[in-house]
Amino acid sequence: MKIWLTVLYLSSSTACFSQDFVGEIIYKTRVIPKKESINADSILDGASGDSAVYYISGSNYKCTFFRKGLKIYQYTYHHSDFRFYTEVPGADYITFTDSRKSHDVIKDFKIYRDSTAIIAGYKCYLAEKGYNDYTTKAYYSDSIKINPETFKGHDASDWYNELRKTGGSFNIKAITHYKDYISITEALSISFRPINDSIFDIPENKPVVASAYGLDKKVFMKKNASFSKCFAIKSKDVRDVSGRTQTLTCLVLFVVTAEGEIKNIRAHKKDPYDAYQVAIDIIKTCGLKFVPGEIDGKRVDSEYSVAVHFQI
Repeated sequence: MKIWLTVLYLSSSTACFSQDFVGEIIYKTRVIPKKESINADSILDGASGDSAVYYISGSNYKCTFFRKGLKIYQYTYHHSDFRFYTEVPGADYITFTDSRKSHDVIKDFKIYRDSTAIIAGYKCYLAEKGYNDYTTKAYYSDSIKINPETFKGHDASDWYNELRKTGGSFNIKAITHYKDYISITEALSISFRPINDSIFDIPENKPVVASAYGLDKKVFMKKNASFSKCFAIKSKDVRDVSGRTQTLTCLVLFVVTAEGEIKNIRAHKKDPYDAYQVAIDIIKTCGLKFVPGEIDGKRVDSEYSVAVHFQI
């Protein structure tokens, strides 16, 4: 499963910090399509939802994402080991990525102190950030700061670099222009309050495996000669949809172990035709083989996903 790691950015330079912000921020997200063919609800369903709750204390933070009131996933960040730990409802494992590896580098950063707004009760100034594939207009408040050196080495989303540029201020609002739509994330409330360290605990009853996103060498899937025949036979078990023909895609996620075995298989979503059950059975029984992914030259357990397409 591809998880969009939306780091709800903090920011800074190396000034003196009397007290780091500790507390909770509640964010709301909406999407504005640039084309009539783009469906805003589909984007919110598939990405980071329409709201989020963010906690930070010391060198740890956590963000839980919701869509229409239901939790869709959460990640917890521990700077002590430079790891994001992502948990998804229904998954009996946790994935991790390394924050020292960056896929988004800020190409251009301009601050406009004279462009201000009041957001969540705080006076904010505007900054524009340019990335390879998108641009963001973000608002920061001088009233809410952390020490950027607390997160030195946090290169994911180029966050440490951003923290140094903006003086330790929180991103209160972000307007991001993608190719087909605009995403607007804004803080609704900001609460200064103590956060219990236990909120950043990682469950001990679930295995922790590498995210596909964080692998140096990706998992490779091999199909044997009998796969197509097996797929064709099992696809007949998908119920027909009366009166029309359509393509139904089922995303199946699972762990590929360092030995190349598969386990912890699940469907990303259920469907009214029970095609997801057939898709899981195909992954289990049609003879697929996998070459494990690698980190630092070593094979590791990691998450992998396969999209199974049915004509119904």
